[in-house]
Amino acid sequence: MRPMFVYPESARHALVRGALRDFLRDNGIPAQYLSARRGWLVRRDRLADLVARAERDGFHVRVKGADL
Repeated sequence: MRPMFVYPESARHALVRGALRDFLRDNGIPAQYLSARRGWLVRRDRLADLVARAERDGFHVRVKGADL
């Protein structure tokens, strides 16, 4: 299983870390890479779909800091 870490940043966005570039592109999930934070910025309204698809595709999702 590949790890994926989710850090809720604000009410609108979450920072997602892991080897996700190809996964995000293949699933059509818009995200912006932030090199300073070494992760992908994803809108919170798309986060539930992202987590469900990641778990289906073999990622071990770990939420840090707060609940989804």
